[in-house]
Amino acid sequence: MVVDPASAATSAANLVAGVAALQQAGARTIIVADLPDVGLTPAGFATGMRAAWSGAAALYNDALASQLTALGGNVIRLNFRGLLHEVQGDLASYGFDPLVSQTDVCFSGSSCLADPTWGLGGTSANPGRLLFNDGVHPTAAVQQITADYTYAILAAPWQLSLLPEMAMASLNGHQQQLRSEWQADRGAWQAPGQWRSFVAASGQRQRFQRSEAVAAGTATPMACTWAAATVWMTTGAWVWPWACRSRIWRPARPTPSTTCAATCSAPSASTRMVACGPTAA
Repeated sequence: MVVDPASAATSAANLVAGVAALQQAGARTIIVADLPDVGLTPAGFATGMRAAWSGAAALYNDALASQLTALGGNVIRLNFRGLLHEVQGDLASYGFDPLVSQTDVCFSGSSCLADPTWGLGGTSANPGRLLFNDGVHPTAAVQQITADYTYAILAAPWQLSLLPEMAMASLNGHQQQLRSEWQADRGAWQAPGQWRSFVAASGQRQRFQRSEAVAAGTATPMACTWAAATVWMTTGAWVWPWACRSRIWRPARPTPSTTCAATCSAPSASTRMVACGPTAA
């Protein structure tokens, strides 16, 4: 039981010892969650211990953070305390009833007051509209939010690592389109001083297979290349096109998102041509 800094340090040490044992056994990445504010629970309200429990949770989290830092290693710390505070601050956006005092009532009525509307035996029993199933444990809806949060923390590095692949694919795509246009003009070159334009559209689907290092992902690029070109005579013929390709990147999980990238190619020494354009999702 945590009642003061000394007991908080002892409780945290028990968890840190388990982390150290996993490291010694060969674990390279270990996830450790902090303790939510247990004072802001139906049990804390029902027992009148809300302030005391909140203080004890804060002491424990401070001790845990300090000891994990001292231990070192690749330990990923999850901020469940902050996550639940965020959910409580915007209940409606997460699907919970904002008109209910969520930290005072629960669904089951075990060690807490059952909500008269959404609680077990209520007029419209539905645990998905409440934060707590009993006095301290969250409902499945809250557990889904914490699971999505955990997955997002783990998936973020590999998703970011794919950004260069997006930019390179986009650059190669619009350069290939421009090369195709110039090759088609071979033997029928555009007269000096004349302008022409062209538009081309393309699409593809890229799939990144799951492996031991990364999770699976899917990209759905949709591209459109448009360009204008002119030729004038100085010491040779120069073609200055401008092209832009748009791409949309959608990770496989947890939710669709959009990523932007910019691409530009340098002049070619042999053809003296420049192709440069932004790529935006």
